[in-house]
This record gives sequence, C-alpha cells and structure tokens, in this order.
Amino acid sequence: MEYDVIIIGTGPAGSNAALYAARGGLKTLIIEKENTGGKIVTSATVENWLGTSTISGYDLGEKMLNHAKENGAKLLMAEVVKINSLSEFEKEVVLKNSKVITTKSIIVATGLKHREPTFIKNYEQFRNNGVHFCTTCDAPLYRNKNIVVLGGGNSAVEEAIFAARFVNHVDMIVLNEITADKVLVDALKQTPNISVHTQSQILELNGDEDGIKEVVVQNNQTNEITKFNSLALFSLIGFVPDNSIHKHLNLTDEKGFIKVNEDMETSVKNIYAAGDIIVKKVRQLITAASDGCVAAKTLIDKINLNK
Repeated sequence: MEYDVIIIGTGPAGSNAALYAARGGLKTLIIEKENTGGKIVTSATVENWLGTSTISGYDLGEKMLNHAKENGAKLLMAEVVKINSLSEFEKEVVLKNSKVITTKSIIVATGLKHREPTFIKNYEQFRNNGVHFCTTCDAPLYRNKNIVVLGGGNSAVEEAIFAARFVNHVDMIVLNEITADKVLVDALKQTPNISVHTQSQILELNGDEDGIKEVVVQNNQTNEITKFNSLALFSLIGFVPDNSIHKHLNLTDEKGFIKVNEDMETSVKNIYAAGDIIVKKVRQLITAASDGCVAAKTLIDKINLNK
C-alpha cells in the first residue's frame, strides 16, 4: 500500500484527522479538489473557536491544515471521483485523471456543498456568470453595485453583512422569516444598506452574455412582483452532502449523510467518515474537528494491530 490512510477533504475534520494520523506514525495523505480549509474559509470571521476570540475563516482553515502538514501529512490537490474497497486493508482512491492511489484505510471528510437554486428560471444560464455562493470570495467584484442575497439563515445574514462593506445595496430575499442567531440579526439591523424582503421568492433571473441585469421577486403574501436592478445573486440556502465518490458503497441514510458508529466507522471496514458529511445533530467547527480526531485514533489502533 502507498499510504496507511488517505483523508479526503481539508476542512476541520479532515485536517484534524490528518494531524492525529501523522502524529500517530501513519503515512498520511490528505486530498483536496478545490480550496483548502473547507467551507470555513469563506467565513469573514470566526468567533466561536475556543481560545481565539476572533479570527478569519481563511486564516483558521490554513492554520489547521498547516499544522497537519508540519507533523508529516502530505497534501495532494486533486479531485477524487471514486473510492473502492478491495479488502479490509486494501483500498483504492481514484482521481479524475484516472490515477489510482492505494491505501490501507480512508477517511471521508468531504463535508457539504451549497444547495443550488435550480428552481429559479434561467439559473443555469447565469450559474457561472452572476450567480455566486460566497460573498467573501466574490462580493468585491461588485463594488458600488447592487446585489441580491437569497436565504435567511446564519450564513446568509453573515455574508450579506460582509457584502455590504463593498456593494452599494444588498436586497435579502427570504422565503419565510429570518432564522439567524440573535447576534447576527442585531448586526443586520445595524447595516443601513441591506433591505430584507421576507415571505418572498426569486422567480427569474434576466440578463445577457455579460451577466445578470435583473432579479425578479414575488411577495408570496401579496403576489406583488418586484424587479431588482441587481448584477449578482448570492445563493445561501443551505447545504447538501457531498457524497458522489462513495454512492456505490451504500454508506448513507436517505438524506445522503454517511452513517457511522461512535468510532466514526462506516459499514465498510477501514472506511471512516468525519465532519459535516456524517449523520449527526450538531454541525459545528469543534464537532467536526472532534470527529476527525476520533476517526484517526480508531484507525491508528487498527493499523498498528495489523502490522
């Protein structure tokens, strides 16, 4: 086997698993297909990481991954398309370029991906030309322009507030009511260039080859139609499991989350899962990091017993 463990994903779960596995003496590879650090890197600020009053999500994500690398974990930037289990201690990780890497064990820490607003007319036309999922990444592109943010949870409110630093005006479209934490709602109320439209939905995006020019919104109580002259839509309506690489192994529940026991073991021997991808009640930074630790400690003991 080329590695003792391959960890897929560099968020808090993946990075912490890599740290513990590497410190435990395992030959460890961590694979990431896009931006390192997981979705936390899109958060402008993190204020609930124990011992750190405030830190940018990007800095925290990078610190976690670098800590694992400093202890011997190797990083590979590549897209995993499939994982295979040949036997208890023989696994394969198949990359998009068709390369196959062998390992004794796998930890799936792929997390969640943004739920796409496929119900909006013309969404596909503007998916890569005006529709975004991260204000931290892309709001500065619309400096002094008008944008729309779709969603009413913590992520939507936090990112709307961040975007308001750069853009002229933010219109928040909320299907029902704002559900964000009170501290975020209070901050929202103190941001003068954000307007909140509750009980509303986006019907249509209009524009041309240069991008979005108009967002058509309906108030679900009055049926009134409003056309916003906005150049971008930031969709923040939640997340869904990123589980395409292991669908054939039947690891998930009906919602697509991986089922694990208290040791982060899946139904396939020596394939583990950790973080937001698993069935769990609480999805927070600290619980994801804890999952990664548990998975790594479990497989360290198993691999050492098999040597």
